[in-house]
Amino acid sequence: GLSEQEFEKALPVEFWREVVDRVAEELPDTLLLAEAFWMMESYFVRTLGMHRVYNSAFMHMLRDEKNAEYRQSIKNTLEYNPQILKRYVNFMNNPDEETAVQQFGKGDKYFGIATLMATLPGLPMVGHGQVEGFSEKYGMEYHRAKWHERPDQGLLERHQRQIFPLFHRRRLFAEVENFLLYDFFAASGYVNDDVFAFSNKHGDQRALIVYHNRFGDTRGWIRTSVGQRNSASPDGDQGITQRTLAEGLEIPNDPSSYLIFRNLVTGMEYIRNCAEIHQKGMFIELYAYQTFVFLDFQVISDSSDGRYARVNAFLGGKPVPSIAEALQEMFLQIIHSPYRELVNAGMLRFLASSRREDLKTTPDTTPLDQVEWKSLQLLRAIAGFLRSSTDVSPIAQQIRLEASAILDLPMLAQRYSKPKSTRFQQQAEELIKFLDSDPHQWEILFATAFTSRLGLISTPKTPIDAALISSGWVEEWLLRKVIRQEFQQLGQDEPAAGSTVNLIRLLSGQRGWRSIKASKIQKPSAVLASWLADPAVSDHLQVNTNNQVEWFNWEAMQGWLNWMQVFGVLDVLTDIEVGEKEILAQVGEVFELIDAIGVAAAQSEYQVSKLIENLRGSIR
Repeated sequence: GLSEQEFEKALPVEFWREVVDRVAEELPDTLLLAEAFWMMESYFVRTLGMHRVYNSAFMHMLRDEKNAEYRQSIKNTLEYNPQILKRYVNFMNNPDEETAVQQFGKGDKYFGIATLMATLPGLPMVGHGQVEGFSEKYGMEYHRAKWHERPDQGLLERHQRQIFPLFHRRRLFAEVENFLLYDFFAASGYVNDDVFAFSNKHGDQRALIVYHNRFGDTRGWIRTSVGQRNSASPDGDQGITQRTLAEGLEIPNDPSSYLIFRNLVTGMEYIRNCAEIHQKGMFIELYAYQTFVFLDFQVISDSSDGRYARVNAFLGGKPVPSIAEALQEMFLQIIHSPYRELVNAGMLRFLASSRREDLKTTPDTTPLDQVEWKSLQLLRAIAGFLRSSTDVSPIAQQIRLEASAILDLPMLAQRYSKPKSTRFQQQAEELIKFLDSDPHQWEILFATAFTSRLGLISTPKTPIDAALISSGWVEEWLLRKVIRQEFQQLGQDEPAAGSTVNLIRLLSGQRGWRSIKASKIQKPSAVLASWLADPAVSDHLQVNTNNQVEWFNWEAMQGWLNWMQVFGVLDVLTDIEVGEKEILAQVGEVFELIDAIGVAAAQSEYQVSKLIENLRGSIR
């Protein structure tokens, strides 16, 4: 009921300004946190001098996609005093508002704005139940929740991947001395205010955040920051200045230097030329509500052979899981291209469909001619890569022999029969039944047979040495990438194709297991011991210790024995020193050995020690 004059007389000084000044003088360690709405945030920190103020504009404007207005509010603050940005408490919900998931959903928009909250200067505030995805509006007067809600595990896991790592790096984002907000120039030349792009730096750590708060696609360049007051200038000049992205990230203007960085959201790495960033900035394409969190920047000076320039051109701006691996892959194209010609989806499918089922059919040499020719090209490429003078023609003929033996495997029981042994016949049929049990088994067999013989070019002393060399090249030469891609072309999903790669590498390393020197009585246990001594095989068999007992997985053991039987037979059939009359006996020995291990495994109660004990007691 007071008039304005009476009110001014009763309170001649702004009440909150007086509170702030008295607290500063009498209780200097007190933090004053204001709750301000309806765009009063700036007044509370600028005029009244509050230490922190709840920034409702962050929640409302980003939710309603008033992006130009919110960017303008940041720009106004930067032009007035950048330090004020540190005083804002950014949040996505509070007890008076709807919950975060009600306002922002649980998809890319939610995580994009949560990323801004975690990376803008100031103080991020996570609301009650926000991370768990709760929908109940939880008032301050509540003693407990009224709804029975369970945390959304998918939402929690995405927070763990995408948001929590940013909170752990708040030191990088909290200050404003190195904060820069950039204009995003769309391809047509205008500034797209729907894109929030800013960088920050602390010590040798740098970050660039880009978020598109609109449903739609856009592309453009980030190069120049908006104007902001230069309060940190050593000469005292506090005028409005602009800086480039290259300055913000502190990268040299050197055409022979390259910037490598990682996107936290996807884990993918990028490479850009430093001089190009100075001249043009960084080109970025964004889909609806897409977020980039670029971290782990490192500047690399190119080598004399220009390898980083070449990998930069090779990638053409595209991200990869690892720039180091992409660099290696580029230099391995000389091997990858001919390897893909031999081990590709079409070739493997063609070979698998060319199997002979009957001795009366006339052999078609076309598949074998193709295998030999493509093997020869691959082996010549490997020889050139290794600077080896090895004659590769015999190895190509060996791979042709491998392909021929595999194509004839379905006729094994017809071609080599034991009139008085039904067991041999049964074992031969079971071998083919195993290969027919999965549509990709034959293709895996061909891919392994070809890959496992590549090590022969290094003139190994034993078949096992050749196998180990071949297996090592699957990883060292990134042949696994080619294998994975081709088996995905054959219809396998990514996890299945990854398992196939591991299996082919593992099987390639065990070719020649029949050459283990041991007496006939000890051979099954010696062979098993050689397998278990390989950590990769043990992992494949799922060997584990529980209650001081070593266990193995029965299904994995069965599959492994089947594959070892297949390659044991194949080694006999492709051994040029084994005569036609000896093949039957040696194939029979492979059957007996695998059968002995299988029987011992079935009676072992899945315990490794009992399996070994059973084999030692065997008189096979």
